[in-house]
Amino acid sequence: MAKTREKKVVVTDVTREQMEEAFGKFAFADAKHQGLTAKMDAEITRIREKYADDLAGYQKTKDEAFDVLQTYATENRPELFSKKKSMETTHGILGFRTGTPKLKSRKGFTWAAILEMLREFAPQYVRTTEEPAKDKILADRWRRSESSSTRTRRSTLNQKKRNDHGLRRRRRFYVKDSRLRPGAERAGEATVEKIGRGCI
Repeated sequence: MAKTREKKVVVTDVTREQMEEAFGKFAFADAKHQGLTAKMDAEITRIREKYADDLAGYQKTKDEAFDVLQTYATENRPELFSKKKSMETTHGILGFRTGTPKLKSRKGFTWAAILEMLREFAPQYVRTTEEPAKDKILADRWRRSESSSTRTRRSTLNQKKRNDHGLRRRRRFYVKDSRLRPGAERAGEATVEKIGRGCI
């Protein structure tokens, strides 16, 4: 049966009392959620431990049988796979697949050494990647903010969020109930351009 998708209701004009009531529901549901998650994890661990030995035994059998199959196919490759890439057996199909071409450095050569040789003798095989220097952009923004006054920072924030390098500064909305240790927030995310009422 297909699950009907519920349409999310847009919440507006929330009072302090409604906020406190919602927080209580959140804390209660979060405690129950964590309790059930811990119980589920414990049961999953018990199930894994129960079948761990059997699974390890079957995996060992598979690995040993696979080695036999691969050895047979490799030793008889010219005879069995000269025209076809696979063969059908009583229990299934075995064969060789043509994989994607892959480069591998020769013994005694590292890719760093190969890169240096390519730069000197075959520069057409050296790729140069261009990307935004995000760390420098953020560092420059921080330095500019430190050099200006608090009032100027506030007055220019709205302008910056619209046209500063085409970037949007992200802020996180979080909820932390009294049961949680410091730093264990339940966080959602919103862009500064879509901050809801009451958010700074």
